[in-house]
Amino acid sequence: MRIGVVAPLLGALLLVALPAAAFQCAGCARPAATSSAVVEARALRGTVSYRERIALLPGATLTVTLVDVSRADAPAEVISRRSITVTGQVPIAFSLPYDAAAIRPGHRYAVQAELVADGTRWINTDPYPVFGDGDPAEPALLVRRVDQ
Repeated sequence: MRIGVVAPLLGALLLVALPAAAFQCAGCARPAATSSAVVEARALRGTVSYRERIALLPGATLTVTLVDVSRADAPAEVISRRSITVTGQVPIAFSLPYDAAAIRPGHRYAVQAELVADGTRWINTDPYPVFGDGDPAEPALLVRRVDQ
């Protein structure tokens, strides 16, 4: 007789407890793990040009790089790099996205450019500092043709 009494009670308990547990656990679901650091994307804008009075051939590629140049005894640390296919003539406007959290107080940063067109290469030979006091908000880089 005990089994006859326990089975209906157990069934009733399961009918009440399972939906209640499911409802309670629905709030327990957590989103997929994410980084605790929030990435704040920003963009460095500027232009690149050269002095030679020649037209830029179609298919030219411009690569712009943001680097940390704080350490004189080590290679510059790349913060961001972007390559684009150039569709017009100089000056060439660029927008270089970077993570704002990678920019540390007290460090020095510079932007570099390389333009390659039909086997000819141009690079900036002068430093173009950014993010410091007195540095331009939108640098205008001048690149010079280099022999290969």
